[in-house]
Amino acid sequence: MNIPPHVTIESQPRDEAALLALVEEVKRTPFIGQFSLEELRALQRAGTIRYFYVGEALAGFAAWSSISAEWVELGPIYAAESHRDSGIGNLLADFIVSYNLEQGRNIYGVTKNPRVKKMFLRHGFTPTPFFKLDRAIQRYLLLRLLQPSRLVQLVLKRTADTAEHYVRPRESK
Repeated sequence: MNIPPHVTIESQPRDEAALLALVEEVKRTPFIGQFSLEELRALQRAGTIRYFYVGEALAGFAAWSSISAEWVELGPIYAAESHRDSGIGNLLADFIVSYNLEQGRNIYGVTKNPRVKKMFLRHGFTPTPFFKLDRAIQRYLLLRLLQPSRLVQLVLKRTADTAEHYVRPRESK
């Protein structure tokens, strides 16, 4: 994968103020159901988030969470509004998908966002109904859904777009 010379990828944010501003921006999007600074810090402690910089500016981040020994969930992935339509979103996705496939992981994703749905398809993901998902993913989703804060966010951030599930087995091209 080719990273343009003006883009750097880091495991820790450079600037707390820029990070806080990006977290507030993420909270306003209708497509990321629940997101907090605490969740971001947990991803940092787990080593499962990467920050993308264009020059000195924080352009976005991409993260993943472990579901089981075999599966990870992709996301959240977020490109800052100021960097949209510049290719940074594709770079975020390219990096995080490649990284997890190289680690031998199967990848799961769920989204309501029409742009992310297209991105999943471009990266070799297959739309998969809930009942056909691996049992480990189903269990993970049901346990997550039962968290009161998740239920509240589902109600508060309703959109006309429906959530769709996608999978990318590690043996896919």
